[in-house]
Amino acid sequence: MGSIMHPTGPQPPQVYWRRRALVLGVVVAVLIAAVAVAWALWPKDQPQPALPSAPTSSSASGLPTPAVTPSSVTAAPPTSSAPATPAAPQACDPLSIRAGLAGFKKLTQGSAQVFKVSLTNTTAVPCVLAVTASNFVVAVTSGKDRIWTTADCAAWVPAKTVTLAPQQAYVFEVNWSGARSASKCKTTKATVGAGTYVAKATFTGAEPARLVMLVTPS
Repeated sequence: MGSIMHPTGPQPPQVYWRRRALVLGVVVAVLIAAVAVAWALWPKDQPQPALPSAPTSSSASGLPTPAVTPSSVTAAPPTSSAPATPAAPQACDPLSIRAGLAGFKKLTQGSAQVFKVSLTNTTAVPCVLAVTASNFVVAVTSGKDRIWTTADCAAWVPAKTVTLAPQQAYVFEVNWSGARSASKCKTTKATVGAGTYVAKATFTGAEPARLVMLVTPS
């Protein structure tokens, strides 16, 4: 390698470089002439030899480029949406409320009665029940004689708004002193006489509930 790049001999180095350049020039001329002759002798009705094309990026590894079809593309999984917020319960339909009334079936004159009232949601969905003195009444009668009623005093009704689950009941108490009532929350001092009395609990729009009571002499 040293003798090629740095020729030595009796002549100056420039002489050797000129000789080598001349030799290289002759070789190049011979190659060009050979290519020209081969090109001229090639049949005109035959296609010229094509130069090799550069490999594509996908064939650089020696493997054919796979065709991309719609079926070969994996679809992205659908994004999950936020769960829907459940709707708030609506007001109870009075027709779907079942009223109940319980208490002492027998009591003596002058004894107080504690009515136990129940209002049940008979539907399969929750609902909001609002009990007020304007939509709920308990009344005690004897035949056509009105003895006592919460309509005479709103304070005698324990007003409340409650959400009832399906088949759930709202239970509360209403107290009767055993005397007659009058408007503006007034009651008489005298107690009712012995006899049969009927108490009725009414929630507006629902079927009333009844309780028959027997009042005996004290």
